[in-house]
Amino acid sequence: MKPVLRDTVIANEAFLIHEVAKYYVKHFDTRARKLGLTRSQWRLLRTVRRNPGIRQTDLAEMLEIAPMSLVHLLDRMEKKKWCRRETDKKDKRVKRVYLDSSVEPYTGRMRSIALDIRKNAIKNFTRKDHDTLVMLLQRLRDNLSSSPK
Repeated sequence: MKPVLRDTVIANEAFLIHEVAKYYVKHFDTRARKLGLTRSQWRLLRTVRRNPGIRQTDLAEMLEIAPMSLVHLLDRMEKKKWCRRETDKKDKRVKRVYLDSSVEPYTGRMRSIALDIRKNAIKNFTRKDHDTLVMLLQRLRDNLSSSPK
């Protein structure tokens, strides 16, 4: 199948994807700020919630931040009792990151905010529209996830 390229000013999918992501983040940031969370904090909380016990080095990579920046972020979040670092039992050089139970009200609220934003974003989509969008985005991701040529 031959790729379909239209006028790049009118139908630039990369630009549109970037714009959509920017608006998702903008809406979430605005609402998370009311909870006293920065974008870095909510990204960390979300990532650790999905990956409990993640190695600190892997967390820095997933968040795409420098290891020292992550250390400072974790220091601040540990002071708030939102997370904790534990030394790995098998390798004392490795630190693993866990959420503290006291952060649960924040993560629950974050999930609720994210769901509200997603519902608003697709409020006039049919189920078929949504399924098609997800399928096409997955295809884009799969196409781009292979090694660059």
